[in-house]
Amino acid sequence: YIFFLNYSWLVPLRTLALMHEPINFHCTPLPFGQGGAPIENMILRDFEETVITAHRMTAELDAGPIYGTRGPISLAGTKEQILERFIDPVCDLITWIVTENPEPVPQVGEVVLFKRLPHDAYVKFWEMRT
Repeated sequence: YIFFLNYSWLVPLRTLALMHEPINFHCTPLPFGQGGAPIENMILRDFEETVITAHRMTAELDAGPIYGTRGPISLAGTKEQILERFIDPVCDLITWIVTENPEPVPQVGEVVLFKRLPHDAYVKFWEMRT
């Protein structure tokens, strides 16, 4: 396994093809929230909590089959406080995946795409929350 934590860029297809099992951790209940700035977009949509979803990375952003989720995770507080709450659930998912070797299942439900925030909007968003 190769785990990507809080990763915000597409991995080139050529690189993905070389990896045995690339797994990303995404801060929404996929397929809801595929795309950029998941934490910020959840807060902007008035969600008070979310989950962390472990999914296989594929050619399509955040659309790969799901290994599992953990949560709920509170979206209250600063960026650092929120990210700190993801540590234990991510560690739990990694341990479970490595020890149980589960088969990921296809995503089910309506796809809701999130757009990445422009850098200045991203900075302003977190400045307003501190």
